[in-house]
Amino acid sequence: MWPGSDIYLLDAEKRGTKNADGTITWTIVVNEAKEELNGWTLKDVFNETDLRLEADIAPPVDGKDTIELPYRFEQEDHTTYTITCTTKEEVLLGWQQAVNKAVLEKGDESIEQEMGVYIPECEQYDPLIKEGIGILASGNDPMQARWNVLIDLSYSSLQPGWMYEDTLSGEDPYFSPEQKEQLEKAVTDAFGLKESEINKNENGFTSGVIDLVWKKESWESKTKGFVITGHTVIEQGKNIAFSYKSGSGADSGTLYNKGVLKDRGHSVEERAEQTLLPLLEKWDPSLPGSTFTIHDRKDLTDDTLSWHVLIHIPKSQSEALTITDWLPKSVKCDILPPPEEVGASFRLKSEQSVLVR
Repeated sequence: MWPGSDIYLLDAEKRGTKNADGTITWTIVVNEAKEELNGWTLKDVFNETDLRLEADIAPPVDGKDTIELPYRFEQEDHTTYTITCTTKEEVLLGWQQAVNKAVLEKGDESIEQEMGVYIPECEQYDPLIKEGIGILASGNDPMQARWNVLIDLSYSSLQPGWMYEDTLSGEDPYFSPEQKEQLEKAVTDAFGLKESEINKNENGFTSGVIDLVWKKESWESKTKGFVITGHTVIEQGKNIAFSYKSGSGADSGTLYNKGVLKDRGHSVEERAEQTLLPLLEKWDPSLPGSTFTIHDRKDLTDDTLSWHVLIHIPKSQSEALTITDWLPKSVKCDILPPPEEVGASFRLKSEQSVLVR
């Protein structure tokens, strides 16, 4: 007769106890019916991960009051045992309780009992934080968006096979070659990887800790995302943070960024967005909204033409912007606004151009 329901575990309320020091004590009662235990293996599955840990056992087995789980009963034994072990307060992504499953196995036979302990601080736990932190104009990319990613593992760990996927959308977003290089450096720094530990390739890099692969759909010409896959355990209590930039071929609209963190069959998702405003707008005040106009000289007052220029300087802009305004031939600049009125300085570059800083 195999143990069946005669080897059982106490109710969840009695098996998991939340301690003041941020740990959980789990209690397992095995074989109260005193059946034969020889050949059975007891293991502990915590948050869907097989644990190897030391546990107390009473009464002692083979003269020892501690065992290492998984533990195999190797000789004839009809004893009722109480086993206790301690884990951290840790939850799965999107959960609010720590889940522990005790498993007894012998060949193809298996007995399982699962319970959970509620962690109030972890209501639908989401360690992923994604932020859009500003638009700027710089270099060869007309507009660049800056993004932050933070994975705060205060109440969780990441197990081998975990994945983070990042996707851009909105108004013509992309990662330029330079931005890819900068992002790869930011990610390797976040995981403490040395250059000698990384194997770069045309689509990202591999290492013993993480791989990074750039995403580009077959019908698209631009790269709009990346995937990081982990090969090692990222312990609870560690934070992973990095920042990066993306480009946009548009001068107005909204840029979106979606991050998805996956681990042990569970996932959380966070989104961020930023608004693009045209860096530069210019129009004829006599015809508001018109960028191209024609005037007869006889319609002008004092032979004067006027233009309005609107410059949207991104809030996060730290680099100086220089704007050159080219005037029509035979037209000379006569009146410039006082710098204190517009927050910029002006000087004539030539008779046909104005330099704005």
